[in-house]
Amino acid sequence: MSLHLRGRDGATVAITIRGDRAACAVEVDGVRREVQLIEHDGSKIVFSMDGCVHRAWVRVGERDVRVVLEGRESTFQRLTAGAAVPGAHAGETNEPVLRASVPGRILKLNVGAGDAVLAGDVLAVIEAMKMETPILAPADGRVVAVHVEAGASVEQDQPIATCEYGASRDG
Repeated sequence: MSLHLRGRDGATVAITIRGDRAACAVEVDGVRREVQLIEHDGSKIVFSMDGCVHRAWVRVGERDVRVVLEGRESTFQRLTAGAAVPGAHAGETNEPVLRASVPGRILKLNVGAGDAVLAGDVLAVIEAMKMETPILAPADGRVVAVHVEAGASVEQDQPIATCEYGASRDG
């Protein structure tokens, strides 16, 4: 798997992962590191690299990759959209069911069924490990159904809302 990412500072990085889930090589801009996967539970990943054990939360989205490592969150823009999204198929860029990217609690719920949304609108916010993760509308459309309530606990990949894309905000 290969990803090309751009950080907030504008710098780009190429990441290539080779191997299986238990042991793989990760190459970042030509620097290769051996990585041993210890635990993988949804977006939580525990791995060993260079003799140290690391715990991270990773969310790979269609447009970005979010990583929480050692208490610091980094968000990277994907320059090769869709290349590593499990289940992604050509032409399927906007899934109708938006799902929790991390387990946590619904801190904010900003929409209801029938609401029109624009690409990038924050539909809900999940609080996990004292960090807030927004659930964004990937395209203009309308919310068909909301599957959670504010304050509810959610598991990773649990449906948050179902949207219909292409519907305008005005009607």
